[in-house]
Amino acid sequence: TVTVTGAGNFTGTKTAIFSIAPMELDETNTVVTLDQNTFFYDGTEHKPTVTVNFNGATLTEGVDYRVFYSIPMKVANGKVEKWFSDHTTSVECVNVGDDYYAVVVGLGNFRTKDAFTLYANFVIEKATVTEPTIASKPYNGSAQTADITDTELYTVVENNGGTGVKLNGYYDVVLKLKDSANYKWSTTDNAQVTLQFKITRAENEWTV
Repeated sequence: TVTVTGAGNFTGTKTAIFSIAPMELDETNTVVTLDQNTFFYDGTEHKPTVTVNFNGATLTEGVDYRVFYSIPMKVANGKVEKWFSDHTTSVECVNVGDDYYAVVVGLGNFRTKDAFTLYANFVIEKATVTEPTIASKPYNGSAQTADITDTELYTVVENNGGTGVKLNGYYDVVLKLKDSANYKWSTTDNAQVTLQFKITRAENEWTV
């Protein structure tokens, strides 16, 4: 409040109430940056550290602004027009395939005109699975297969092997990822990868 009291030729007192409006954060005066824009899937949630600069000054999270995480429903001309969640609820940032956004909302002395105007996006990419090395075996006259079993990441869908040395030198071993939505092979984007198992010529043991 402010109070004015008359003096000299004036008498009386007048009190008025005034307010200080919060400073508005928008794209012209505020920059939102992330410490990391790309993560790799590991089954846990990933959220980058958010920095907000207003006219060159770094604001304080929890005092000047808060952050929530959302997924856009509609993007046009590089701008998000519609979201899957409101500004009170954050989504879990775990899986590959979604385009995640850290959205900033003003607090205290700052406000955002629209709740979804200040944001920066980040992605979670597939984790890479390195194909196992398939050891060869020497010919022994019996049917043989590669020494490989299922793991937590993939299953063995083909490992028929054979008896003798093949003309092309190899028998196929086919592996399939259990979660191809979040994992990929190092050599292909397909869920299945074909490796090669070789039966080599046996060494003769000569007795003289």
